[in-house]
Amino acid sequence: MTLQWVVAAALVVALAWATFATHGWIPILSPFDLVVHETGHVLFVWAPTLLMQMGGSITQVALPLVIAACFWWRRDDFAVIILLAWAAESLNNVSIYVADAQDMVLSLVGDDGSGAGHDWHNILGTLGRLESTDAIANAVRTASVILFIVAAGLAVLGFARARRA
Repeated sequence: MTLQWVVAAALVVALAWATFATHGWIPILSPFDLVVHETGHVLFVWAPTLLMQMGGSITQVALPLVIAACFWWRRDDFAVIILLAWAAESLNNVSIYVADAQDMVLSLVGDDGSGAGHDWHNILGTLGRLESTDAIANAVRTASVILFIVAAGLAVLGFARARRA
């Protein structure tokens, strides 16, 4: 059935467009990403401070990838494609957060205005890499674009296979 692959490709393209056209804020999905991100900090509360600060972004990207792996194991390629697109959107969201590490202008949950709660400012500051903020943000954004392309490519592959069957 080719319709599901057309729908998958359309959803990937729509999510990619929404991700990059809205500076990363997508109603419904972005608030959910925020909940997953903050939950990640709680999941990493046992870890050293640096890893706990990374835990939000790690969880935000890892959750859709772990769920995608579960659906891949079940051979549900449609779900895998949609979840890869969600992971790509999350990567772009993280890239925006990384890019803000020096300026710290994003409105953050629980931030008192001092920037003390800005994960990526603290992470890159601890690592002595604040001067690399733009390069790191661009690398994460590039990974987002690549993952969107992979998701779209899998939809096209599914479409081609369905046409041959």
